[in-house]
Amino acid sequence: MALVHWMTWAWNHSVGGALKWMLIGAIRTYQLTLSPLLMPSCRFYPSCSAYALDSVKQHGAVKGFMLSTWRLMRCNPWNGGGVDPVPEHGHWRPAILSDGRPRVQASDEFEN
Repeated sequence: MALVHWMTWAWNHSVGGALKWMLIGAIRTYQLTLSPLLMPSCRFYPSCSAYALDSVKQHGAVKGFMLSTWRLMRCNPWNGGGVDPVPEHGHWRPAILSDGRPRVQASDEFEN
């Protein structure tokens, strides 16, 4: 267990930490330069760039990037949008299983 903890710490303070700060810098550059020039078009709250910033800060470079990419893919004219906060640690799971079947919630299995 100590080895896993040390490896996680080493990743977060070396490559992972550098990637995290590079992504944060890129998002903030977009927010301060390009975003003010564009009309507000995000269908979600918080905006996609704010979501990306929060997800990278909370979950790190890799998982934050994946969450942000999934959010950007959902921000389209066919999605109604709404409130979509960054998930807490340990609560994010893919919507499909590795074999392509949708994940079934335990409460959905036994509906009357």
